[in-house]
Amino acid sequence: TPYVGEERGECAQSGTAFGSFGADASRSAWRIAMDYSLYPEESAKVVMYDRHGRPDPSLKFGAQTFLNRIVAQYASSSICDGGVAGDCYINTSSPFRMAYAYDVHKYNATNVMCANVPNKPESWWAGFMAYPTFAAFVAPYDKIGPAQMTTWMDTFSSICNFAHVNKWNYSLGHKPKGSICLTSYFESSQAVIATMIMSGNLKAISPKTETLAILKDDVDELGLLPAAAKGIHWFRLGCLACLATAAFAAWYPLRWRSRRTGRASEISLGEVGYGGRPDAEQLLAMADRSEDA
Repeated sequence: TPYVGEERGECAQSGTAFGSFGADASRSAWRIAMDYSLYPEESAKVVMYDRHGRPDPSLKFGAQTFLNRIVAQYASSSICDGGVAGDCYINTSSPFRMAYAYDVHKYNATNVMCANVPNKPESWWAGFMAYPTFAAFVAPYDKIGPAQMTTWMDTFSSICNFAHVNKWNYSLGHKPKGSICLTSYFESSQAVIATMIMSGNLKAISPKTETLAILKDDVDELGLLPAAAKGIHWFRLGCLACLATAAFAAWYPLRWRSRRTGRASEISLGEVGYGGRPDAEQLLAMADRSEDA
C-alpha cells in the first residue's frame, strides 16, 4: 500500500495501514508467480523506469528477480532449512521456524520494511499473508538447487493436515488441522490459489487452429463432383451443404443425450463459510500456541 506520509491513513475495506504490506499487497506474490509459470520468457522482459519516468535499461527486475527475493528471505531468516525434508518440523507440527522470516510482531523479522514501506506488515500467521509467498518457489533460484526448491514447497504443503477432511463434501468431515489452516473465504482462497500454482500444472493458453478436411468419397456420395464440373459457385454451395450435414451429425447425439440425462455432470464444492479475517488477538494467540503444537 503506498506510503503517503506521517498523516498515515488506511485502506477503506481491508484496514491495511498506508505504507504497510498487508492483505491488499500480499496477493502480488502469487500473481507474479503465475505470470512466471505461464510466461517465463515474457515476464523477464520488463521495462524499468527511473524516478523521472524515463526507461532505464540498466535496471533488470523481472518476475524471477522479484520471486527470488522472497525465496532468499526464507532461506536466510528461517531457523530451519525447508530444503531438507522434515527439518522445519522437528518435535513440532507448527511452521513457527519459518515464521522467523516474516513475523515482525513476535520474532522481529528483518529486511521486510524500507523507506517507502515503513510500517509493520500484517501478521505472517494470517493465511492470506503466508501462503502467497510460498508460490515464489516456482521460479528457479541459483543459490538453491531445484531439488531443494521442490522440498521447500513440500515443506509448505505439509503445514496443514487434511487426513480427516471430506474432500468431496466438506460439511461431512472435519476442518484441516494446523497453525495457519484457516477455512474462512479469504484465507482459504489464497491458500488454494498458491498451492495450485506450486503444483506445476499451470499451462499457457495457446491459440489453436483447426483444419477441416472433406474427403473425396464424401463429395462423391453427395453428388457434388458433377456440380463442380459445371461451375465453382455450385461446388462451393455443395461444400457448405456437406459441412452442414457433418455439423448436424455431430450435434444431434449430444442433444439427444442431454435430453435423457438432463445435465452432463454436477460438482459439489461443499460448504466453505466466510468467517471474516482473524483479529490481532487471535493471530497472536495462534503464534503463542505454535511452538507447543
